[in-house]
Parts: sequence; C-alpha cells; structure tokens
Amino acid sequence: MTLTGEDPPRSAGPIHRIEGWLRARLARIGVLKRAVVGLRHRRDRRRWEREWGDPAKRPPWLVEDVREPVRAAVADGFLVPPGRALDIGCGIGHNAAWLAWTGFDVVGVDYSQQAIARARSLFADRERLDFVAADVCRPTDLGPPFDVVVDNGCLHVIQRELWPAYRANLLAWSAPHACFMLRFRSFGKSLEECEAGVRAFLADSFEVVQVDAISAAVPQRATGAGLLFRMRRR
Repeated sequence: MTLTGEDPPRSAGPIHRIEGWLRARLARIGVLKRAVVGLRHRRDRRRWEREWGDPAKRPPWLVEDVREPVRAAVADGFLVPPGRALDIGCGIGHNAAWLAWTGFDVVGVDYSQQAIARARSLFADRERLDFVAADVCRPTDLGPPFDVVVDNGCLHVIQRELWPAYRANLLAWSAPHACFMLRFRSFGKSLEECEAGVRAFLADSFEVVQVDAISAAVPQRATGAGLLFRMRRR
C-alpha cells in the first residue's frame, strides 16, 4: 500500500491475459461470421439474377398467376381494399398486379433486378402498381407504411442471421393493425417446429390470426410443404 492508502497498480495476471485473448478472438470470429453472411447474401443475389434472367426457364415453384391464398384472403375479407399493399419478394409481379387490380395501391419489391425488369415489362399498363428493386435485409424507404404486407416465399430463403434485418424493415413498412400474410416452407423440418420459430420471431409485434398447413406445389418435393400465416400488426 502506498502513502495515499491506495494499492499500487498490478500487472495483468494470467487469467486477465487469457480473458483479453478470448475477447479479441471472439471479436475476430464475429467479424468473420458477418463476412461469411455477407458473402452468402451476395451469392444468393447472383443466383436469383440467373433464375430470373432467363425468361425461358420455368422452375417448378414459379406460379404465373395470383396465388390462391392471396385470392382467398381478399374473398373472405382478411385483406380489404383500398389501401396500400406491399408484396415482399414479388418476383415477376403476378400477386402484386392482381392486388392492384382489386383496388390496392401496390409496391412490389424483389432482390433481383432481373425480376423487377420483367415485372415492369409484364404489367407496364397496370395502374396503382410500382415495382422496386430492393434488398429486404437493408434499410429501404418505401414511403408511407402499408395496410397489407404479403410475403409469398421470401423469409424462408433468407439466412437466419439476416432475419433481424428483415424484421426491422417489416416493422418500418407495416402500419399499426396492418394485415400480414406469410407463406413459409418447411424445408424438411416439422411444421410444429416451423410454426414455433415464426411465432417466436414475430409474436411481440404481430398477432397470429390463423395458421394453415400447405402442401408442396410439386408433389415429389416435400420441401415445398409448409405453413400459411395470417397475422395482424399489434
């Protein structure tokens, strides 16, 4: 002890040195993980550009019409025009165009520039409809919040590490009490596990109104099975 009554500074012991080394190591691992997630995200974008860049390709998941659950949601009054509607992962625009035809002012967003170009060409004459090339995992201003948000197959192909970014955009884009429809494929997991995961992800901001099991669009591909959620923003 010094004359001032304070203990003199001591050099870091082995435990402190190990803790410092571990913190530095974990920080580097975190940087590497984020870099890998970014690389995969860019790889996915290139893949979607290839998928949508060839109009002659007809992948088995492509539906060149409004999806029946969207049509049914308007018919039974869950989605009620007029209002603003957002189609997340709109592809070449059939759902978005149909929603505009029913009376919604619609914005369709997709990661792929090729998909957006095809959508704009297919529905150039459709009123109350706009298509935007945007990354739903990056902050994007789409104007006033939407009364209806539809995701017919986007969230389930996004890396889990990027789900929080998707959720932040979803909250920014959806108005209070907005209706949200989500089609979520199981990719071989149990439907119970998928439902629990989606509920845990969104339950604090969205009330789950209805959940229905959906079968694979292509019978031989069990990964196409999944769930259709109807939710309402709290």
